Amino acid sequence: MSSTLSLDFQYTTSIERLWTALTDSSKLAKWVVNIHTGQAMENDFMPVVGHHFQFRTQPTEWWDGIVNGESYKIAH
Repeated sequence: MSSTLSLDFQYTTSIERLWTALTDSSKLAKWVVNIHTGQAMENDFMPVVGHHFQFRTQPTEWWDGIVNGESYKIAH
């Protein structure tokens, strides 16, 4: 089974600051947090098309604590 999640947000910041927050793995970790602990999720994200990455946090009895993803190019 496969699922797709799509989110649409509007931010009042410069495009440069937003791009850095979305493409720097240490800054991105502060946005993607464990909802139970509030801890930032470690990750190996890179803004490279086709790069497979993971966000990792403490596992629970219901979840292994891993979110898998892949970087892709957005068509205009």
